[in-house]
Amino acid sequence: RIEYSPPRTVGEEDVPRILFLTARKALVGAVAPLIHTEKGYHIVRLLGYKESMPFLRAQGQIKALLIERHDRQVWNGFRDRMFAAYKVRFPHKLPPIMLKRRGVRLGILPQ
Repeated sequence: RIEYSPPRTVGEEDVPRILFLTARKALVGAVAPLIHTEKGYHIVRLLGYKESMPFLRAQGQIKALLIERHDRQVWNGFRDRMFAAYKVRFPHKLPPIMLKRRGVRLGILPQ
């Protein structure tokens, strides 16, 4: 009996080939037909699957995610600098606490 609990991603190299091929043919959530191997009978239920993607196909998605992340970082940095320069405060919110580094507090490091 092979049981993966909690369910985790299993690749072709993790299970016998016949189990993997049976799972590939099954629909998500469905129970595949009974299989027999040298270790006995097996019931396979496919909970979900992730399909790998070639780099050239994924390249566009990766590029879009990196551009979005970069834009967000640039905007957040600009916004934070402007808020600090013009002392922007939000009513009903606590101001951020600026703690000195531990070494400075203990007198070990210069300010």
